Amino acid sequence: MIVAVVASIVVVLLFWIALISPKMKQVKEVNAKIAAAEDDEQQLRLTLRQLQQAKENAAATQAKLAQFQMLLPPTPDLPTFIREVQAAANADGIDLQSIAPTPPSTLSGAITGSAIQSISVTLQVQGGFFRMESFLARLEDLQRVVEVKNLSMSPLLDKLTGTTTLQSTVTMTMYVVPPGATAAEIKRTPATTGGAAASPAPSPSGSPR
Repeated sequence: MIVAVVASIVVVLLFWIALISPKMKQVKEVNAKIAAAEDDEQQLRLTLRQLQQAKENAAATQAKLAQFQMLLPPTPDLPTFIREVQAAANADGIDLQSIAPTPPSTLSGAITGSAIQSISVTLQVQGGFFRMESFLARLEDLQRVVEVKNLSMSPLLDKLTGTTTLQSTVTMTMYVVPPGATAAEIKRTPATTGGAAASPAPSPSGSPR
């Protein structure tokens, strides 16, 4: 009797080892694969939602990018800049006598290896004080960011009319931000910190207009 019971237990153990145990292992492996697949599915669904959101926002993103590239363009684009300055001068009756940009150079104090460049521009203009004040304000509204660094004025007598006007030199800086520039580089660009055209001090009475 005891022998029969022992034999039965042995048979059950052998059955478990031979058939049930491998199947249980397979079940665990399948469950693990199912869990991994569910995790992958959730990640894919999240990625899909992000892509759909990006697609919906594509037009707004492109508009913001276009606006940014106008403020801080990827190329010097001097012809457009010169036309804008000339239009501003014409609007205020300012005589734009010369405009002299320097070649682009690496931005001073920028991160090592930064591709951001600065261009210094010197304007020679002639006009009354209040016209100059309005002209400088228009420079703030140009499609690209400019930073007025220096402004010098000297009175000039018009021999034909006998009136006094101002001969002025305006030195300013603008920036070139290539498409590959990083956010950290752009953040350190002076133009992004609110640099704007400077206005001259209030004029004394009797100053030329």
